[in-house]
Amino acid sequence: MPEERWGLLIEPTRTAAVRDSRRERFLHLLLRSIQECLRETGLRPREITKVEGTVFIGERDLEPLLSSLRRVFGIALIRIGVLVSHNDRAIARAVRKMLQQKAGASAAGGVVFSLSRDDSTAIVLAQQACSLLSDDGLAARVESSDQPVTGSALNVTLCPVGDDLVFVANTTEEGLGGLPTGMEGRVVIMISSGLDSPVAAYEIIRRGAVPVFVHFDNSPYSDRSNVNVAIEQVRHLCRFIHGVEVKMYIVPHGDDLTEVLRHAPRRMTCVFCRRNMYRLAAEVARRENAEAIVTGEIIGEQASQTTRNLLVETSAISDPPVIRPCIGYDKVEIERMAREIGTYRFASEAASCCVLPPKYPTIHAPIEEIAPAEEKMDLLWIRAEVNEAEVLVLKEGQSL
Repeated sequence: MPEERWGLLIEPTRTAAVRDSRRERFLHLLLRSIQECLRETGLRPREITKVEGTVFIGERDLEPLLSSLRRVFGIALIRIGVLVSHNDRAIARAVRKMLQQKAGASAAGGVVFSLSRDDSTAIVLAQQACSLLSDDGLAARVESSDQPVTGSALNVTLCPVGDDLVFVANTTEEGLGGLPTGMEGRVVIMISSGLDSPVAAYEIIRRGAVPVFVHFDNSPYSDRSNVNVAIEQVRHLCRFIHGVEVKMYIVPHGDDLTEVLRHAPRRMTCVFCRRNMYRLAAEVARRENAEAIVTGEIIGEQASQTTRNLLVETSAISDPPVIRPCIGYDKVEIERMAREIGTYRFASEAASCCVLPPKYPTIHAPIEEIAPAEEKMDLLWIRAEVNEAEVLVLKEGQSL
């Protein structure tokens, strides 16, 4: 084993839901996500391995690695530095090399070991290393990580990795957090060409769910550009999904909209439309063995998204459950998140998603009017429309 192994130490997200046997699965999936993400971008580091509850990547050219790892869920922290033996001399030697390499750092600025007060093992090691560095004429000290380090000093942290190794880091950045792809089950995500549903998709994927996307093609009541934008949004979200196959259903939705126009009260067009979308999504969930339906709905954002209307719309299905990650957001928060994850730019490319919304839509749908209207409708189209769906595989991978 090399005495010094330069590279990155990946610390996984800490969550109460991941303990004991699930912790090993978490690390397995995180390692898979990292390997797949790097493979997709053509990167082949010298070493990728699990080390005592972390992932170590051995490589000198780090910026391309960092760029890729910034879109892997399950990472809490990315530390840049060197993995060395668990002793003061190895640590002091690594710090001397960091001083030589780091632009702007100088021996005059000294070295600060910035450590948690609770990490007694690291503090003892750092104090011993400080003594060795002082013998070389370098000013070195240990400070609490609660205090910001100022000046030109080299800021160093120590991360004991088991009993035999310690990672000496001089740079640390936050990861995306969340859970690695595959940690949770399959979910059907209703994706539109707008802002909200891609953000909801990002949020649920961030929690380790494996997505099956569904887009409803409202032709002839909408422009085909909406389908194309929805596909591009999913392609973009695939950048955060690793190691699994990503499917997308394009479900024709025009025939059942025609039934709604014929038989439903005009002010309730959107309510009946949403009920049908839930039925179609539930059929896809049944076929894909999915455990939930995910939507981008926000309370009060649209007339169809009042609490009353959401109740009436969701009552169209009994299972699976509906998850709404963005339910309490406002538009400013959605726009900010869409910019952060890179989906904001797609919204301007879509035409109006539908020409059918009534001028005066109901915001408190009377549930007693649902059954009489739907008794007149032909609901046998549900399976037929899903059978006619265009199914795209937008990312190759393991089919779960």
